[in-house]
Amino acid sequence: MVERLGYPRDAKLLIVHADDLGAAHSINTASIKGLESGLVSSASIMIPCPWLPEIAAYARAHPEADLGLHLTLTSEWKSYRWGPVLGKDRVPSLLDSSGYLYPLEDEAASHIDAKRGRG
Repeated sequence: MVERLGYPRDAKLLIVHADDLGAAHSINTASIKGLESGLVSSASIMIPCPWLPEIAAYARAHPEADLGLHLTLTSEWKSYRWGPVLGKDRVPSLLDSSGYLYPLEDEAASHIDAKRGRG
């Protein structure tokens, strides 16, 4: 892999990945600064989060940035939650009784129904 990236076979590489872009303005700001300074190699965006428009605008303006999508099927923080991108009526099996994505992976896995999840 390192050779395919253009480095010698015995090179040691450090890849710093910024996670959860879109979750908060501060996360976006710090991650953008890291990407632009070269301290961060790549980053992933959580689509259902409230600060998506800000990081999406950055992504459109900086197509060279190594940005990917963070598959988001849970919403684990107690007082900061998010729901699905589609309307809640379209993906009922993805949601807990409060209408948010399940907080934990095992809860989500035990409730998600691929057929009901799509509506």
